Amino acid sequence: MPGGLTMERIDNPDPTPELSDQQHGVDLVFHGMTIAIRSPHQLDKANFMELEESVTGMQTLDRPPIGAAPDGRLSYLPAEDVAVRYSEADRELVLSGPVALFGNGTAIAFTAHYMAECLRSSKTGLMLVHSAAICQPDEDNSYVFLGEKGAGKTTLALRLCHQYNFKLIGNDQVFMGPGDDGRLVTHGGNAWFNVRETAVSSDSYLAKLVTLESVEYKPAWNNKVRIDPNGIGIGVEKNKVPVKELFHVRIDHTQKQLQTGPWAGLQRNLALHERLGRHITGQATPLQDDKGNYLGSLPPVNLLDALRARDELVGLVIKTGITEIFAPSSDSAIEYILDKKSTA
Repeated sequence: MPGGLTMERIDNPDPTPELSDQQHGVDLVFHGMTIAIRSPHQLDKANFMELEESVTGMQTLDRPPIGAAPDGRLSYLPAEDVAVRYSEADRELVLSGPVALFGNGTAIAFTAHYMAECLRSSKTGLMLVHSAAICQPDEDNSYVFLGEKGAGKTTLALRLCHQYNFKLIGNDQVFMGPGDDGRLVTHGGNAWFNVRETAVSSDSYLAKLVTLESVEYKPAWNNKVRIDPNGIGIGVEKNKVPVKELFHVRIDHTQKQLQTGPWAGLQRNLALHERLGRHITGQATPLQDDKGNYLGSLPPVNLLDALRARDELVGLVIKTGITEIFAPSSDSAIEYILDKKSTA
């Protein structure tokens, strides 16, 4: 890493002469939050547009909204050394470093995504949460699946959508927060499925639905196939939907029988505290270059307000209630979820 990483937060920054020479830019929207990207380096808009398929809620604007100020600004300055600093007063994050590391915009886009998540949390209360969520077209309710990686969230969401006509809200990443009436709501997410080879090989229904070619050099856990829900007849819900049920799931084929109950206590509190704050504390987004090389941490952005929003969301999730499901198979988990839904 050339020169090492310098990171700082500036509450009352001095004018930065280099920024006055900026002539190039692009505006990125992340689920309603606009981040203006500016740089003296020519940024290729096509590179940003390619990232829209992998960054949840991202859209590249052809031109800035007329009369609307951006929610934040990210300035990239070509330089020999890597440095990143944030000005709370100007809502501006300044990234400096070699064009060879940051010139194609990949690292800039992911850094802007982090900035948007931090700013959105206190502005709207909506936060990006590691979960899956679905709803039925004839109901104004959503069902959310929480759990560790590989716990079965994608399997349950995909099967319920394909077999029982639920619509996909988001898989792996879902926007959640308080609605206008104070109830917990979902509001879209990443509208695609990434299915692991391990899930396909252990679930007979997925094995019939998903064609997954094995990759010799990649472990089965990391070998995934991306499925467009529209391509298999699954609808997508992008509007706000009140949450009816939250499930903390774990499908374990060594489990002898289905076990369910309220999820409560220290483990729940620690898990929610961490998972609902990953995108605002920098845990989910380190500073990386365009090739994915790790460079260090990003500075806090709007941290105190963001943490207050996270705490309110954790409290709202706990108030709504979470059911824990330990299941020996996806079939047993789905049967329980549908029975609980029909008797609620």
